[in-house]
Amino acid sequence: MILTNNPPQPPQQLVHDISQERYVYKSEYLDAPSYLTKDHYDVNFKDACNIVNGNIEIKRYFTEDRFAIKIFFIQPKNLHKKFFEGFDIEINGKRIDGNIIRSCTKLETMDSSLLNERLSFKKWYSKFTEETSAYGLTILSPKIINLPYEKFRILRVYFRSKEKTEKQYWEIKKINDERREYTFNAKDNKVYFKIPQLYEFNFNGYNSHIEKDELKIHYLNSIVKLNEFDRYERKNELATIETEEAKESSLSDHWPYGYTAPWHGITWEEYYEQFPRLLNLLKISKSFYASQNLTNYGFKNIANELFTKVKNEIYTKTTTSSDDSTKWKDYKTGTYENFIDYDYDNGYLVNSTKSQKAGLFIPYNYKGNLKTNYVLYFNDKAYSNTSSPIILNINNHQLFKRKILDHVEGTIQLKYEENNDIFDSNSTYEFKGEDIEEYLKLKDFSSIYSLDRYKVKNG
Repeated sequence: MILTNNPPQPPQQLVHDISQERYVYKSEYLDAPSYLTKDHYDVNFKDACNIVNGNIEIKRYFTEDRFAIKIFFIQPKNLHKKFFEGFDIEINGKRIDGNIIRSCTKLETMDSSLLNERLSFKKWYSKFTEETSAYGLTILSPKIINLPYEKFRILRVYFRSKEKTEKQYWEIKKINDERREYTFNAKDNKVYFKIPQLYEFNFNGYNSHIEKDELKIHYLNSIVKLNEFDRYERKNELATIETEEAKESSLSDHWPYGYTAPWHGITWEEYYEQFPRLLNLLKISKSFYASQNLTNYGFKNIANELFTKVKNEIYTKTTTSSDDSTKWKDYKTGTYENFIDYDYDNGYLVNSTKSQKAGLFIPYNYKGNLKTNYVLYFNDKAYSNTSSPIILNINNHQLFKRKILDHVEGTIQLKYEENNDIFDSNSTYEFKGEDIEEYLKLKDFSSIYSLDRYKVKNG
């Protein structure tokens, strides 16, 4: 079963998934009687297996092409004490040193009610009455794993039993996707895309016919907003990107934050005595979800038939505040920092050394459906000479119904010609090339008085 857990988003058909991998997973346990109860274990130990419920989480660190692993499991305390011998972890077939695992693992025992029914065995068996559970939490940092995420293929967690020699394990396999380029059409000047950042594999004990194992995917979500062009002003800020990281897994929803009587049948004294152990697990678990410094994505360039003779690169500025980063959010702006002008003689935009303001603009004699293509990159394989980022092509369009400056159909129908003769003082107005652009920015042509500044004073 595959589920998703995301912040509120637009209709899913508008959100583009740029997943670069998929996972398959399974769990293998020893067979156990279907009538299993606590009393049965008390009488017949040889049938006991490592009943283990919990999950594995894999978190991506995009900038470094690294990943971290968190393993959480719960067992009835008596079974844990009598039969649990330990567990092993293999990544790509290589076993992690047992001393490292022990140093990264925290084991605690406490009342099962402290973590609510979500992590209780009571939901499986009405006769299973053991009130105390053993909890294990292991976090393997990217430094300990020391493997690029791109090369990660398989993870196995083996649970060892004192009474059985057969292996019981959780297994996760990653299958890479080779697709590295996507093309999307903007809707209402916006594009939404997501990429998996946190995978949560929930393993529900050996009795899988009662409750299936499941995968939940938590995404890094981004919104690209494209700014419309102005007919009269140069556009410097072309677009923005708002990104929100995956904050935490669904397992975090079941950590209690305080005592409210009656607390699942336990007294305040019982809660107070056990809470430090719970808080310790909570702090360790929370550290796994720290926000990243997202510097590995942004804009590359913009393309259109009007911009073929000018520089087309877009610069990416990070505008994230320190407060934003603590909320798992990142903001970037795409700006056009080049200087251009319109070549009136040849009818196209050109790079300029005279223009005083950077930015793109639409020629005054343009009419039609302006189709633009924005190119974004998302480098999920770290920065290196051999890395190939994900490329996102975003198509957008903007309709310009009428030309501003045209001698036949323009908003201003201006006819002019060059003349090297002495200026005729009987003419009423005089325009230089830069005056035309200045005048068009006024946007109000309804009054003849708007031309006063260009009036020639005779005599």
